[in-house]
Amino acid sequence: MNFGILILMIISKLVRGPGGGEQSSIGLDICDGLSWVAFAVLALAAFVLTALAAKISNQEYSTKQSVKYDFTAGD
Repeated sequence: MNFGILILMIISKLVRGPGGGEQSSIGLDICDGLSWVAFAVLALAAFVLTALAAKISNQEYSTKQSVKYDFTAGD
């Protein structure tokens, strides 16, 4: 999941461009419509991946509780 969001961030930056009046590698300005779509996709993907990570973590915690895992302080 971490690599997924990293890849999406890189693609988003390439699509959106560096800003400061310079165009992206595909010829877009930072505030073009497609640039905002790329940003929205990045934000949505970050939310989905965060929710997925929380779900997986919760499942792992439940599994540990069901097998009476000996948690240490801070677990």
